[in-house]
Amino acid sequence: MFFILYVDDMVITRSDPIVIASLKRHFQSEFEIKDLGFIRYFLDIEVAYSSRGYLLSQQKYIADILDHATLSDPAASISAFISTPMELHLKLRCDDGTPLSQPTRFRELMGSLKYLSATRSDISQAVHVLSQFISAPTSAHYAALLRVLCYL
Repeated sequence: MFFILYVDDMVITRSDPIVIASLKRHFQSEFEIKDLGFIRYFLDIEVAYSSRGYLLSQQKYIADILDHATLSDPAASISAFISTPMELHLKLRCDDGTPLSQPTRFRELMGSLKYLSATRSDISQAVHVLSQFISAPTSAHYAALLRVLCYL
């Protein structure tokens, strides 16, 4: 059995229930704590339990990103299936396309993808390339960003 104890923003794990119970009593004597039981969702990572082990997923986080980008329409996502996050041999430059009038959405989506790329190595190269244009994104850069989102 695997036990988890949350203390503020801290997760403590240990497989020995006696040690966990002792640790809980110690923390309760020093601090006001609340035991939330088994972890289900932490740092945008979902945790699912089964007899075969644990499954870690960021599917909900990806759905939230797509929703924020207004790409969550199921019909659109089926027709926009893409097998790679970026076109092969794509060379993006600073002066490609027209500058975005409001680059905030590009920057927000790039921040989300940057966090996601820590666990999704398949998009890390595309995110790295696109992050070079964060200060002055253009329509071409945004189109490449949308391709990464469609890939997800």
